[in-house]
Amino acid sequence: MNRGLQYGLSFYLHDEIKNWDQNSETGGYLLTASKNCEGVVGPRFFCESRPFDADGTGRFLYLVIPIAHGN
Repeated sequence: MNRGLQYGLSFYLHDEIKNWDQNSETGGYLLTASKNCEGVVGPRFFCESRPFDADGTGRFLYLVIPIAHGN
């Protein structure tokens, strides 16, 4: 995600937006053209759809959260 878009999303969501990283232990946001977030991030993460202008942009915004596994 480019810096301008990241800044705009941070402003829109009233929160600092961090790009999702598959090595993240805290999660982040994923902006994608796919409606299948789980297929993009894999089984270690949970996807929560966030309000976004998908019709106008052709993109979907997800909060990606790591799934905690007990020992």
